[in-house]
Amino acid sequence: MSKKGSEPLSSKTLIEACRRKVHRRGNGVLLTAEELANLLGEEPRTIHTLRKKGILPFYELGYRCKRFKLSECLAALELRKISCR
Repeated sequence: MSKKGSEPLSSKTLIEACRRKVHRRGNGVLLTAEELANLLGEEPRTIHTLRKKGILPFYELGYRCKRFKLSECLAALELRKISCR
């Protein structure tokens, strides 16, 4: 989330922020749980829990190497959105 009192960031804004912040091979497309948590304003433990429950899609690159795509995670979270009446 963005700073308190301002509008929430859009998906495009988050994706662009991610691309600017993460400088790795692959253009920073795949994020660690900690990087994803920082971008979403959550704790890394929350990201791990959502992954284990099958809510967040991830890529398993090795035994202990799990990575996330921001666009896919945002789409998965958007599906779980509950709108107010």
